[in-house]
Amino acid sequence: MIGAICIFCLGAGVKSDQYCTKDIKDNRGKMKPWNKGARETGKYRNVFLDAGYNKADIDSKLAKAYHDVFEGPNRVYFEVGDSMAYVSDLKNHDARTEGLSYGMMVAVQLNKKDVFDRLCAGPKNICSIREVPEMVILHGA
Repeated sequence: MIGAICIFCLGAGVKSDQYCTKDIKDNRGKMKPWNKGARETGKYRNVFLDAGYNKADIDSKLAKAYHDVFEGPNRVYFEVGDSMAYVSDLKNHDARTEGLSYGMMVAVQLNKKDVFDRLCAGPKNICSIREVPEMVILHGA
């Protein structure tokens, strides 16, 4: 009988799942669950810090990821005019709501108000109906 093979093992070229089922020893220790969430405590958990990662390393990786996605040569964030922006779906060559929402979420979490406002302005301006044509007004029967 052939055992199930872990997808990560397949990606690494390992022919057995023996490595995927072993416990991994991690010198950083284990995170302890909180008894109360951020709503009650007013504190937002940084799970990377809790897992033992260095704050400078975390900040550096986040800054690089933000630069790659929003500012770098292979970015997916594009500004339009002086007040709008969109996140491109590279496969379909258009903007999708998922990309805009993820972009806005990142902007909020990293305190990038200008990016958030630009992403929010695009759909708000494009999708808003300013005048309702008379033919679309439905009258009650």
